[in-house]
Amino acid sequence: MRTIIESDVLVIGSGGAGCRAAIEASRQNAKVVLVTKGLFGRCGATSMSTTSYNAAFGHTDPEDNPLVHLQDTVVGGSFLNDQELAYILAQEAPQRMMDLEGFGAIFMRKGSKFFQIHNPGSTYSRVCYLDEITGRHILTTLRGEIIRYGVKIFQETLITSLLTENQRVVGATAVDMRRGDFLFFKAKSVVLAMGGAGQIYPTTSNPSDITGDGYALAFRAGAQLIDMEMVQFFPCGLTRPELRKGLLVLEPGEVEEGRLYNRLGERFMEKCDPEKVEKTTRDKLSRAIYTEIAAGRGSPDGGVLMDFSCVPQQELIKRKDEIDRIRDLTGVDLRKEPLEVAPTVHHFMGGVKINEECQSTIRGLFAAGENAGGVHGANRLSGNALAETQVFGARAGKYAARYALERSEIRLEPLRIDEEEKRVFGLLNLKGSVSPSRFKDKVRDILWRYVAIIRNGKDLKRAKSELSSLREELGGLKLSSSSKCYNQEWAEYIEAENMLDVATLVTESALLREESRGAHFREDYPERDDEGWLKHTVAQRCNGKLNLRREPVKLTRIKVG
Repeated sequence: MRTIIESDVLVIGSGGAGCRAAIEASRQNAKVVLVTKGLFGRCGATSMSTTSYNAAFGHTDPEDNPLVHLQDTVVGGSFLNDQELAYILAQEAPQRMMDLEGFGAIFMRKGSKFFQIHNPGSTYSRVCYLDEITGRHILTTLRGEIIRYGVKIFQETLITSLLTENQRVVGATAVDMRRGDFLFFKAKSVVLAMGGAGQIYPTTSNPSDITGDGYALAFRAGAQLIDMEMVQFFPCGLTRPELRKGLLVLEPGEVEEGRLYNRLGERFMEKCDPEKVEKTTRDKLSRAIYTEIAAGRGSPDGGVLMDFSCVPQQELIKRKDEIDRIRDLTGVDLRKEPLEVAPTVHHFMGGVKINEECQSTIRGLFAAGENAGGVHGANRLSGNALAETQVFGARAGKYAARYALERSEIRLEPLRIDEEEKRVFGLLNLKGSVSPSRFKDKVRDILWRYVAIIRNGKDLKRAKSELSSLREELGGLKLSSSSKCYNQEWAEYIEAENMLDVATLVTESALLREESRGAHFREDYPERDDEGWLKHTVAQRCNGKLNLRREPVKLTRIKVG
């Protein structure tokens, strides 16, 4: 059965950015529909985010201000940032945090001021937090506002395509996974807020539903994506137990005197970054840990040892909740013994190319949160992700609503909807030999072997070739059931297509960038090349094929050096 749902603004994604976009669009008196692949308030990456919201109030360090925040963000991003977007982040993060307080999320205080702590890569103590799982509380608060505004919510609904007419988005098609119904969301504007693509790698902090859907949908619709090679590996993820592998824990640089040692007892960060040691940026820390493991100096479970034995008692008290959480998950009490950690895929800095109004290169298509590229450059600073969801979620909702309310009735040739419905339901008849789950594992294996923390041209070309071969196997997948209701393999096939597209974008963008910058490190081009490569990689689908080009970075506010 086909159902048509009409709205002014369609928001796809129910994490921090999606919820904030829906709230702001509703405030503009637009009719808003929100679609989420999982259960509302219980899926996506925001709910797993820990103690970090960067806002330059200057309450702990009076010298801090938004311009210093901008400087840290651009320097930390190796100058690949869209500096106007980074400026907006730094300027508006404090007010968007105050919005959250107005919604009911009360951040930690010391007297009448916010209690702010220092995170690696920042000049001053800038991080505000609620408790050890700040993201979860923010999402719960936003959920209440969504309900208050009466936003129509579609849960367990999988978007299959964005539909455009004359280079303008007119809606999206989807499947209601509970009933098996085909849905057409007719909308004057669409906000993509579907998170990153951590699941294209085998070890990730991202939940299972983060499969790159937003990137793939935008790419297939013809939007430009930038810097997709920039994949951040969080330096400290759990190595065990297996079910918790990849889950984020504290970075050693988040506490005073937190240290990393290899199995030989060497504090290797003293060689890798003598000045900042463990307080260096995440890309450098991840690369150093990866190098120790690859050289055979790793711990028994394939990591390195994070040691808090020199951490002052006051610091341990401040981090008690997080330390207790780690103990409950692993049985390791950091106050008494070291914890094995290893890098885990955490964040995609690249994404849909947007302007200051969060509009993509396709009219009516907006993006926010991790779906959007440009804010973080080549490396994201700790604390900037949650702030980004609120700053750009609000902007995307505001400008998507204004765009929609200025537009007249939209029209779409019904044949386009018919074709997509036929394609999607035709997948139920696949009778190949490989399951979608196994196919997804093949994608992950290629990315981990050839497109991980340390890259080179030979491996990237091999990855490109193997991914191309995998594309030919898509038609040979099988679905063991033709049921339309809660058919997990059906959903996994659609996710597998998305993962393959995103894996290809990451690989070919990494192959194009012949330098090392931020999270992208090529051992055959180990130096940063500002003269030749202070440029964005830009990916776009043209005539059914991937087109890649370079575009100079505009240094509008801060110059290199």
